[in-house]
Amino acid sequence: MASISESDHIFITDGADSARFSLEGNFGCCTANMHAGWPKASYRAVGVPNSALGGGVAVLMWLPQTATTPNATVSITTDYPFGDTATVVVTPSAAALGKDVPVWLRIPSWANLATLSINGGASQALTGSNGTLFPASTVGGVATTFTINFNPEIRLETYASNTVTVVRGALVYTAWIGQNITVTHQYEYQSKDLDVTATSPWNIALVVDRSNPSASLSFSRNGLPGPQPFSSTNIPVQITGTGRLVSSWVVKHSAADTPPASPACANAGDCGDEIPVLFVPFGSTHIRMTCLPTA
Repeated sequence: MASISESDHIFITDGADSARFSLEGNFGCCTANMHAGWPKASYRAVGVPNSALGGGVAVLMWLPQTATTPNATVSITTDYPFGDTATVVVTPSAAALGKDVPVWLRIPSWANLATLSINGGASQALTGSNGTLFPASTVGGVATTFTINFNPEIRLETYASNTVTVVRGALVYTAWIGQNITVTHQYEYQSKDLDVTATSPWNIALVVDRSNPSASLSFSRNGLPGPQPFSSTNIPVQITGTGRLVSSWVVKHSAADTPPASPACANAGDCGDEIPVLFVPFGSTHIRMTCLPTA
């Protein structure tokens, strides 16, 4: 923040304003390159396997697009990573018409409960196929529809100091912290510099069964993703849970100090009463508390 001296900032090599959301202050490369990620992902979403895999087509990344290959046209419809399903229509090319085209579908490593339906038929469990390219094929040499349900579960990943991060599917979730946003500079094309300060507690220990997180964490949908899928005001998915405030966990050098060891609430008086905690996708937040101790 602008009011923080460089000597009291954890990111001392970046100066006192390194925590500001700034066009000019810190990361000019991000401004210049922000458009580069999407076309690169789209370009690599559909591939043509080599002869060792039998040729055909391969869906390598899950995103909405239509791609034409020498073997077939591939159309992908999905709200992934916010949605849990994807529909793939593979239409053999004129050269392959009447022949069955091999279709390879990437099943994410976390999708151990994924299912597949072909042309609206019964769903088959893809048990053991997560983390692989699942082999399928067009049917009858004509356009074939593949419907994938990833069936993601809420899971916890362990990080430094035995903290945990809430994850579901391809999305990392972070505790929603109330925020006050002040515009400090206005540029052309609606670009701004912002100061963001917290308006609600951040020092939270998560009340959760580490071996069964779904017992105390609940996933829900608020709607479809909008034009800005990681908006902080129109958030399509969320996870709710319970936490306890850890009063001894304080700010140091203008950032959260090292989190207490889990369980952070082992002794009477270590933590406050239970409070509801809302988790949202990491990209939807300005202030992020993602790695939390457990209570």
